[in-house]
Amino acid sequence: MALVATLFAVVACGSSSTAAPLSQPLPTAEPIKGNPPPEKPPPVEVLAPIEDTSVVFPEDPGGEYALVVTSGLPNGCAEYNGFDVKRNGARLVIAVKNLMPNSTLDTA
Repeated sequence: MALVATLFAVVACGSSSTAAPLSQPLPTAEPIKGNPPPEKPPPVEVLAPIEDTSVVFPEDPGGEYALVVTSGLPNGCAEYNGFDVKRNGARLVIAVKNLMPNSTLDTA
């Protein structure tokens, strides 16, 4: 009886050297057919909100004046994108620009 129990234990706990064949093939790294995924649209340039301005007077007579402009970022997605200065006669027009993500995705 001890011999039968030992044989049963060896057969039940033994490992098989042959693996069962797979019923389905393994996935491959082939590209998915069809349309490629849509690309992320480029960001949109918008005017930045101006929070403060101040004129810095020159230390020497005849020196240059400076304009300090403090602009804001309206949210965490906005990114500063520079400024433009245009002269219109005796008037200066300053535009501070931000980049914002383009949220107008075509969902049709």
